[in-house]
Amino acid sequence: QHLVEMMPLPLPSQKIGKDMSFEDAKEALYEMIEVYLDQHKENALKSSMLEPMKFLYEKQGQTHNMNSNDVHGYNYPAAILLSCLHVQLPLIPFMGDKWPAQGFLDCWDATGDTKQLWESFQKPENFGKSFTGMRKELQKLKFSKYPKSGDFKGVGKCQTPKHIANIAVNKDEKFKAVRKHIGENYISKFAYFFTKSFFLKKCFEVLNQEAIPEYMGFPVIFQRIFEEYKKGKTDIEDEKVIEWLYDEYFIEIQIDRVWELFTYIGITKDFSKVRAAKDVPLGDDIKAWVKACDMDEKVASVLDEQGYDDLEWMLTKAKEEDMNDMKKFCEISEDDFEKMVDILEDWKLKLQKKKSN
Repeated sequence: QHLVEMMPLPLPSQKIGKDMSFEDAKEALYEMIEVYLDQHKENALKSSMLEPMKFLYEKQGQTHNMNSNDVHGYNYPAAILLSCLHVQLPLIPFMGDKWPAQGFLDCWDATGDTKQLWESFQKPENFGKSFTGMRKELQKLKFSKYPKSGDFKGVGKCQTPKHIANIAVNKDEKFKAVRKHIGENYISKFAYFFTKSFFLKKCFEVLNQEAIPEYMGFPVIFQRIFEEYKKGKTDIEDEKVIEWLYDEYFIEIQIDRVWELFTYIGITKDFSKVRAAKDVPLGDDIKAWVKACDMDEKVASVLDEQGYDDLEWMLTKAKEEDMNDMKKFCEISEDDFEKMVDILEDWKLKLQKKKSN
C-alpha cells in the first residue's frame, strides 16, 4: 500500500464555529493534523520497534534492558528513521549514545514466531499499545533464539545511533544485506502505519472522537470543508459529511472519500504526482502507480475506460514479461510478489462477479 504524502502545514487558526470561513476551517484542521501526526509517529515507532523489543526483553527476563529501552534503545530506531525517511519524531534521537546494550534489541532478527509477533502489533486495535496490555495475545509466542542486546544483524555491536544510521544509507556492497534487513524489517513496518488504508482511517476516527482538547471542534470543521467541496458537484446528495464518508449502515468508512477531502484542502498530495517512478511502492492505487512508472500505458488506458479506482486486478492484464519487469523494478521479495499476484487475482474475480450481476 502506498504511503500518505503530507503537504507542509501552514500556521493554524483558532476560529472554530459554524459560521467560520473556509480558510479558517482549513487552518484549524491543519493545527489538529499537526498534533495528530506527532502522536501517530510515536505510536508507529512503538508498534513497529520499541514495544516488540520490550516484549522480547521480558521474555528473556532482562528487566533492566527493558526499562532502559525508552532511554537508550529509542535512539537507534529513531536514528534509522531520520536517516532513511527523514522522519522527525517529537523526541530527537541522541546520535552519540554509546549504550546500545542497555535497551536496544534487533527484535526482528529473533528466531521463532516473529511473523505472529508482527501480526499482533500491526492490528489497528493494538496501535501504540504497550506490550503489557497485549500479554494474553502474546504469551503463546515462542522463540528459540534471541539476538544479543546491542547487536545488529550483519553489523555486530552497534557503536552509536549515528553509526547504524549511516550504514542504513551506505550503498557500499558490503552493507547490502544490512540495508535489506533494515528495509524489510524496520522501515517497511513503520511505513505500514502510514499506508492509505491505515493512516487515513485512524486519523479521521481519532480526530472525529474529539478525545483531547486539541481535537475539539473537528466535526464542525470537517463539515464546513465538505460543504465547500461539494459545491457544483451534482453527484453528491448527502448533506452531512459523515453520511457521505460511511456506508449506509455507518459501519465501514470509505477511505477514498477521506482521501479526496484531505487532498482537496492540501493535507495529502495527489499520489500520481509526487513520487518518481523508482520511489513509487506497490499499493492500493495501482492506477496511479502504473502511470507514474509509465510501464504499461495500455493498462493505464484500460483503467481510465473502466472508470474504477484502485483496481489492482488490472495489472493481471499486463504481459507475463511485464509482471517480471515490475517485480525486478520494484525490488520486492518473492513472497511479497506472490502476495501481490494473489491480491490481483482476487480483485479480478470480484470484477467478474460484478459484471455477471
